[in-house]
Amino acid sequence: MQAIAAVDIALWDLKARRAGLSLAKLLSSHRDSVRCYNTSGGFLHAPLEEVLDTPVATGEMLTSVAEHHRVQLAPHFAMEIHLHLAAAYGSEPWVEHFEWLEPLFDERLEISDGRTPVPSRPGLGLTLSERAAKWTVDRAVIGQRA
Repeated sequence: MQAIAAVDIALWDLKARRAGLSLAKLLSSHRDSVRCYNTSGGFLHAPLEEVLDTPVATGEMLTSVAEHHRVQLAPHFAMEIHLHLAAAYGSEPWVEHFEWLEPLFDERLEISDGRTPVPSRPGLGLTLSERAAKWTVDRAVIGQRA
């Protein structure tokens, strides 16, 4: 699923770039900034029992279902990706920020007064850092060669 998600995100980024729009604008965003909270180092220190007892209904928290039931959404982990989608939700969600991903991109998302602006550059509005680009390959062989 994570591999499919990465391809899906890349295709949405490409579509928005080709349209010359930020992904948020392509998705008909409702806002230019999104509420943000920082949990770097947060839940990782919690005992397993506490994490397991936390009520998270991930199966029920899909975009339109959550809105219908007036459930607040808070996409987790990759704010750089979720920010655009969160700007397009009808009701305003929160996005989670981790500093861990900052070395991946040349751009830094600003956080001020508990909000982060949605990038206006085309696509996700991010450029892979030179460091992250070194981790990528331009081709792959899958399966057996004849």
